[in-house]
Parts: sequence; C-alpha cells; structure tokens
Amino acid sequence: MKLLFKVIETPDVSNLTLEDKAADDEIKKWSEFDPDLILLAIRCDVRYTQEEYQIYKRIKRVLREQFVCPRLAVAFTFGDRLNTNIEDELKSVNPELQDVLTEARQQYVVFSIEDQEENKEKHFSKILDFVPEKGKQKTCAENLLSESTPELPQEDCHHIHKDNTTHASKRQLSLFPDEPRHNINVLIIGKTGNGKSTVGNSLLNHSAFCVTRGFASSTTKPETQSAQRYGVNITVTDTPDLSNMSVDGNDVDRGIQSWQTFQPDVILLTIRCDVRYTPEEFQIYKEIKKSLRDDYLCPRLTVAFTFGERLDRDIRDELKDVCTELKQVLEDADDRYLVFREEDDEETKRKHIIHLMTFVPNLEIEGEVKKILLLGPPKSGKSSGGDAIVGRPVFQAGTETVRTVSYITYVHDTWCQISIRARIMDNGVDE
Repeated sequence: MKLLFKVIETPDVSNLTLEDKAADDEIKKWSEFDPDLILLAIRCDVRYTQEEYQIYKRIKRVLREQFVCPRLAVAFTFGDRLNTNIEDELKSVNPELQDVLTEARQQYVVFSIEDQEENKEKHFSKILDFVPEKGKQKTCAENLLSESTPELPQEDCHHIHKDNTTHASKRQLSLFPDEPRHNINVLIIGKTGNGKSTVGNSLLNHSAFCVTRGFASSTTKPETQSAQRYGVNITVTDTPDLSNMSVDGNDVDRGIQSWQTFQPDVILLTIRCDVRYTPEEFQIYKEIKKSLRDDYLCPRLTVAFTFGERLDRDIRDELKDVCTELKQVLEDADDRYLVFREEDDEETKRKHIIHLMTFVPNLEIEGEVKKILLLGPPKSGKSSGGDAIVGRPVFQAGTETVRTVSYITYVHDTWCQISIRARIMDNGVDE
C-alpha cells in the first residue's frame, strides 16, 4: 500500500503576535489539518523549561486533551550533542518533561543534525509505528472550530508572550498552504550528444522529443512537451546547446536568461557518465551559471548522468575519481544527481519523478494522506527534524519563511508530503 505523509510545521505559540484570544483561535485552526500524528520537538541537549511546558499545556488545553494525547509523540533534537544515551538521560528529567512523555505514552524519536541515511530510515519506520490506527482516533476538529476557546488560568498564561500593538493584532496570518499545485516544470540543459532529449522522453514516458544520432543537434531552440504522471502534469523544456545557438555573446546571454520564462522547478544538467567531463562542457555550464546567477540555478540544479548502461562500476565509485570541474558542478547541485539508462524500468523512472517532486512547493499527488503536525519553540530543532523526514533541507532553518509550503518525498515505499507553515514570529526567523 502506498501512503502519502504530510508534515505540517507550526509557529511557536509564544511568538504569535496576537492578543491571547486571537492566538488561541489560531491554535484551534491547527486541528483543521486533522493530523494523524503530533510531533513535539524538544531539544535533548538543554533542560526542558517551564516556558516550554506552559506552551505545551496551552496547546493541549486549546486543542483538547482527547485530541492531542492519542496523537502525541516527542521528537528529541540535537541528539548528537548527548554525552550519554537517551535512555539514561530520561531517567533524570524534570517532572514537566516526565509528564509530557507519559502523555505521549513514552513514544519518542531522536534526531541528530548529521544523521546517516540508515538512521533516517529507522526514524521514519519508528514514526510510522507511532501513527495510531484510524479507528482509535476520533476527529474532533469540527467541534473545536465550532466551540469557543476555553479561558486559560493565569498560571497557564504567565509565560505566554503578548504583543498589544494595533498592527500586530491585525496582522494577516498564512496558516494554510498557498493554492496546491499539480504540475512540475523541468528545464534540461547540456551539451549536444549528452542525451537531453532522451532524458526528456524518459521523464514523460513517451517519445515526445526527437532523438537523432550524429554530430548535429536536433534542438535549435527551446522545445516544450508535457505528460501526466502520478496525477501530476510534468512539463519538460529541452534547450539547445549554446554552441548551436548561432548568435553572438550578448544574444546567447539573453537566450539563456529567457529560459527563466519557463519557470523551472528543476534544472537538469545532462552529463555523460561513460566519457570524461571536458573543459568545454564546464565552460558551457559556467556560462549558464553566470547568466542565470548562482542563487537561481544552484537550488534547482540536479545532474542527470546519461548512458548509465555503459558504466563498468557503481556510480558512487565513479564519482570518487572525477575531475575537479565535475566536482564543482556536483557541489553546486548539493550532490544531487540521477542516472539515466537507455532501458530504464518503470521503478527507476518512478524514482526519477519522485526526485523532481521534492523540488515543487505545495504539490498534490494521488494517494492516501497521512499528516504529521510539528510543534515546538524556536531553536527546538523542529525544522531539522522535518528535514530528516523529508530527506533534504527544505525547512530552511535560520532563514525567513514568508509563506506556507509543502514538499513531496518517498521513503520506505511510502509517499510523504512534508508541509511547512509560514513563520508567525516577531523576528520572522525560524530556528
């Protein structure tokens, strides 16, 4: 069975720049996501504070204990900073944290900043085990949203931050994602003969682009084709080799910049993995990077190694001995790459599409949806925990998040949709 996991990250309650009543109303809206699991992020390298506990109690009171507790698990973060194992640490924690763990039925997972791939898989398996059966959960979102928020006792509000300024109380909050997307835009770049058209055909799963043999390129101007895959519309644009554009330098630069009009989510740089990467290819890449700018190209970049059927050994072994120029390209792509073979099977093609999906915000695909709600104060590491689940840094810890986004990934034969809530914080910066 294929499962789709959605992870929603929430703002810290103490930084909701609203009056108490308005903040409580916003907390109530979290129940509209009807999460299957609520992960409470807690740092395990510092003492659990009274303020954190009061925030947790407030959330539990607003959302109701019967809603929170059956879904609750703890995500201990910064596990790499522990001097002892977590079991020994938990023997001497304060009563407040003991209370949280009791209500979470001692369910917890430990995230480290530099978890190895096998650890990430163990984390995900453990998280799957935490998700209660649907029959044991009662959705009370409708009741929560229709009822008035109960008043909190003064002791529960003592550590909750208030901002009484007029502009803060009227601030617009983006609690839900932007309009969901059902499309992926892919731009393919590279040298003639590197298999750009073949890559495009593989992604679209049919012969959309003309593939020719010989020295002459069949692509003299950008060509766009689309196809439906997994309920998502994939649009692929095949671009010409710069050396075949037959224009002067300034026109080449303008031609490259015009590729941005295709609004690519992913830029695939095709490189043959059966021949040595040449200075000519690197020069083409540098020209493209100069025209598109690092901050535009690199976050979208993935290397598409072609002619993979001609490799004599594993691609990971091949990449240990590549030239400095190719190492630079891979560094720009944050070591993201795919290997394309002439006769890729359906499973391999599906993995290629899944990789593309991880770049597209607010993408919706077909499948059963499981949702995880992330709670935690600033610097609790909940963004890092979310990154560990999705498999790459999408939560952008330490940077300003201006809107709510979600990303797709695929782990253990399970579709995962990781959603990030917009920051609703005084300083606009996530942990």
